[in-house]
Amino acid sequence: MHGIIMVFFFLVPSIPATLGNFLIPIMIGARDLAFPRINLLSWYIYIVGGLFALTAIVQGGVDTGWTFYAPFSSTYSNTHVIMAAIGVFVSGFSSILTG
Repeated sequence: MHGIIMVFFFLVPSIPATLGNFLIPIMIGARDLAFPRINLLSWYIYIVGGLFALTAIVQGGVDTGWTFYAPFSSTYSNTHVIMAAIGVFVSGFSSILTG
């Protein structure tokens, strides 16, 4: 779960959010973003995706790692991979709206 949180909830959103939301408006001298409400919606969607991933942690975590590959050692998994994958999928929509 550490890899899922760090890759999909820190590394992937950090570059577009830092460059697109903070640095580029300062560099071009704008007072605000072009679409501030869409940017706020992307933040809310990011929080919802994070809540899905944290729910997967609280309920028992995943045994697949950040790549979501199925483990080779078992035929039945009793973890919450679908909940974590939904969180990553929802946070992907947040990155799309941030871009």
